[in-house]
Amino acid sequence: MAGGSLRALLQDPNAVITDETAASIIQSTCNALIEMNLKNISHNDLKPDNILIKDLANPASVKLADFGLAQTMGNQMDIGQRGTKL
Repeated sequence: MAGGSLRALLQDPNAVITDETAASIIQSTCNALIEMNLKNISHNDLKPDNILIKDLANPASVKLADFGLAQTMGNQMDIGQRGTKL
């Protein structure tokens, strides 16, 4: 599969996702979130639609999209619902 969202990949009946591929996608997504955290940025709308995979052959090519609800984090966490209900 070349390019698309994680949601599209999960809904593709022809897609084969191995445990290793799933783990790589999760690891890459976590790495992106760690980078955002280091920069004090909160995405606030993380969902399969906003996780883009450039190439399934290289699942480490994950990119996060749609930063419309992103905010910089202050000293206190504002706990509450944000983003789109799934």
